[in-house]
Formats: sequence, structure tokens, C-alpha cells
Amino acid sequence: VPLTPRSLSPQNGGPMNIPILACRNARLHHYAFGSALAVMLLLASASPTFAETTSSVATGDYYMAENNPQRQSGTEQVMEADGFDANSKDRYALLQFDDATIPEGATLTDADVTIQVTDDSGGANYEAYALLKDWEEDGTWKATGASAQWQIAGAKGAGDAGATVLSRLNPNTTGPYSFDIPNSAVDGWLNGTSPNGIIIRGPSVTNNLIFRSSEYATASGRPS
Repeated sequence: VPLTPRSLSPQNGGPMNIPILACRNARLHHYAFGSALAVMLLLASASPTFAETTSSVATGDYYMAENNPQRQSGTEQVMEADGFDANSKDRYALLQFDDATIPEGATLTDADVTIQVTDDSGGANYEAYALLKDWEEDGTWKATGASAQWQIAGAKGAGDAGATVLSRLNPNTTGPYSFDIPNSAVDGWLNGTSPNGIIIRGPSVTNNLIFRSSEYATASGRPS
């Protein structure tokens, strides 16, 4: 079936050419946002089943700093993770996503997160874990937001984050970098049973990891 290319208007205040390929009984969508969650879906209807790729914008992010436990970074344009900074202290990055673009009744087949790396880890492994506790962008090393605390500072409590590694990140160059997230974790975000996103940390890593946040000012510089 012939494919017909179309495009959407720029969104979110920046130049954004979003190509869409469409054909009868099948659609392939690709959206570009800040820190993006790309999700492969299978949609069932009266017509033949088709696959669709869609993206969900990061609705919240901040990084927590052990050497500055009151620091609030939710409005900053970069995110940082580090296991051994100049003060021998850790920094962890938190990301949360919106499921508004996921069609009702969709079956998730694959999901990955893409970040725009500005300072890579030299191939050293960082790990992503599921966050179990509600948090806000005004959170800190000690607090989840204005009115609550992490069970243990740094989100290290059993009630703060899961113990299972969801994904490993080891970028050795700058630019876009993608890592998989298990379907079971994303299902929790979609059905509301565990909607709190992920924390990226590497306590034993000596090379820091810096990537652009969802607040990055230039839309064209955000990952796609």
C-alpha cells in the first residue's frame, strides 16, 4: 500500500518537523520531545491489527545532589548523575513521563527512553530503577517535594525505589542515547500502579553523566 508522508505543525515553542507516514490499516508515528519515552504499540480494532510508535514527553525531572542536599534543580536545563564527584558525593537523576499520548486499549510491545547526552560516562555503567514514591520537581536529596521526605535520603529506602535494575546506561559519546525500559515497568506507568518514573544512579561510577532536561531552552537541541 503506498505511503503518504504528512507533517504536523511545530509544537511546544520550537521548530519541530514531525514526519508521519500513513497507509491504510497501518500507521507509523514519530514525535520529538524533550526527554522522550518512545513506545511501540499494537492496536487492535475491527480492521487488521497495526503497529504504531508514539512518544510521551517527560512531565517532570530533577537531579538530587548529596553534597548539596537542599538543592532544587527542577528548573535547570541539564540533568546530572555522578557516583563520585569532586566532593566524593553522589548525584542521581529522576525522570517521570506522561501517558496522555498512549491510545486507550493499546498493547505495549516495546519502550525506550532517549536522552541528549552532553557529557558522557566514558562507557561506565549507570543503572535505572523504578521509583516507588510520589515526587515533585522541587524535590531534593532529602525531600520528595515541598511536603514529604524520602524514606532514606537519596531515595535509597526500600519504599523509595525498586531493587531491580530496569536498564543500564553506558554512553561513551555525546549526542542522542537510548535505553530500553521493560514493558512491565511502563505498564505500571500506564495503569497507575507505579506511575513515578525512574531514577538513574551509579554510586561506584567515577565519570559523571550529564544530559539535557525537559526544560532545555532550545527545542532543536532536545533529543528526538
